[in-house]
Amino acid sequence: MREPHTRILTALILMVAAGCGGDDEDTTDTALADSVAAAAAAASADSASRAATEGLRAYFDSGPLAAGATREEVRSRFGEPREVRVETEPNRHVPDAVDSLFHMLYDDVEVTLRQAQSNTLLESVVVRSNDRLGSAPPLIGASDAELRQRFGEPEGTPEGHFLYRCETCSELGGNVVIFRLGKGGTVEAIEIRHPVD
Repeated sequence: MREPHTRILTALILMVAAGCGGDDEDTTDTALADSVAAAAAAASADSASRAATEGLRAYFDSGPLAAGATREEVRSRFGEPREVRVETEPNRHVPDAVDSLFHMLYDDVEVTLRQAQSNTLLESVVVRSNDRLGSAPPLIGASDAELRQRFGEPEGTPEGHFLYRCETCSELGGNVVIFRLGKGGTVEAIEIRHPVD
């Protein structure tokens, strides 16, 4: 089955072919050619946008850890951490409630889990090795130009890093991938943030 943008482009090409006649032939041809060019550009942009979203989605669907991973699942995937740091902060929604943040540290991975009341939620994973990314795009070492080519312009550049948001990567939306760039302008770590609200 053809993609919608392919059917639109085909229809416009047929309109151009059918419109080759009449008193305003040049005007009609120009207008239809412009319409075809605009449709082709829109189809190309739509295709690029979908490819970028699918690339980002891979970090959540088949990346280092699935949404909702527990401490036991983290240990099963990466082994015993060399260190676990625990800190607390006020709950964002419940007055007087306190969340616990568990930072599980490995040589090339850092996992943060948030325990909010009785729920433990995977908040973020920072990966410094392509071997730890699962089936997600292995972009440790990629240049900023490669990121732009694959995902387009970043939504933000906090501290010189590239931030991309994926609103369709989960039911909650608000998933974020941050490519941390080193001094040479290449990716030295990838931070995958899961929505926890």
